[in-house]
Amino acid sequence: MFDEESDRPSTTLIAGLILLIVLAAVAVMSGEPLAADRAQAVRKGAAGPAEVAGPVDGGGAMPGILLARALRVDWSRRASPRRLSPGARSTPIDELLRSVRPISEPLSRCFGEDALVAYDLGIAPSPAAEALAELLEASAPEIHAWLRRALGEFAASSGLEPETDLLPYLGDGVAVGLLPPEAGIDGWPLPRKAVILRVLDDDAVARYLREWFSWEAGALAPMTHGVLGASVEAETVNGFDLVGLRLNGLLPARLPLPSPSYVVADGFLIVSPVRSAVAETLGRLLRGCALPPPGYSGGSAVEEVWLNFPAWPEAWRRAEPVVERVAAWLGAESPAAIEACRSVIGFLAGFEPAHGTTSLTPDGGFAFRIEMKPAER
Repeated sequence: MFDEESDRPSTTLIAGLILLIVLAAVAVMSGEPLAADRAQAVRKGAAGPAEVAGPVDGGGAMPGILLARALRVDWSRRASPRRLSPGARSTPIDELLRSVRPISEPLSRCFGEDALVAYDLGIAPSPAAEALAELLEASAPEIHAWLRRALGEFAASSGLEPETDLLPYLGDGVAVGLLPPEAGIDGWPLPRKAVILRVLDDDAVARYLREWFSWEAGALAPMTHGVLGASVEAETVNGFDLVGLRLNGLLPARLPLPSPSYVVADGFLIVSPVRSAVAETLGRLLRGCALPPPGYSGGSAVEEVWLNFPAWPEAWRRAEPVVERVAAWLGAESPAAIEACRSVIGFLAGFEPAHGTTSLTPDGGFAFRIEMKPAER
């Protein structure tokens, strides 16, 4: 995966790291509640009062399955955050857990009912970024070291630091969605990830990201020894500047290239590795995202999850040939993994869309619950 002589990522990793770079510098953050009952609230940056119900009892129940007229799978688990010993230094994970807040009105509705997955997390920007850095350092030290070097080079050339010039201008909370592949033979054939964050200062966030994309476009070719190149492209969509990287290079034919993109729109930031996902999500956001995700009931949940099982088989049908080509290019043994994916997708296709919640318990832990019902034949 890494060139031992230059200690830089190999070309097989660069395309995937483009999104990681953007999201690691941006990801997992945002704040003011969305007034979803008015379609123009997004454009005005309106915020309504948060209504928080009492804490969930947690129950401490073990995973179980109840068979009745409808199949219902409930998972409830109490898992307390790590307790600090006297005099022990607080870790980024501890700080992240302490920053978790209830979600009064989820932004995940902005991904639409055809989304494969959509969820909200009530987390804060700075502790989330620190926790992500700690996890990367522990699980992927080479990527962590490379990312730190890239951010350091960007800071030296631009004078911008994420800790002072980006994170303070992002509100609390983040919504993540996995959209279906694009329609058409030439559309992006894989599920498209998109992230929505609330923004406290549009100009500051837009300036940081535009500088970062410009730097990344110029640095990509030297980092990949000319195998990949990039240019910055911007267009006006619904009155806002949608900015992205157009990648090009010496990759095998018919392997799709991502188009990492973002838009800052009246108090919100949308980012995705695929340009079309940003444009689609922006359109829904500006229309007010009036429909809550199926099964949403509000309350004290710190996370709301929407799982659209019936839509997965078609998404897998589009993605499978690309997965096989990538696996062959990397020299991986893919048949067993692909067959396992087919089995899982086939099983989930028998269920209706599912809704899950992660709730705070009185002792500071979490209880996760998901409900699944078999699809009517």
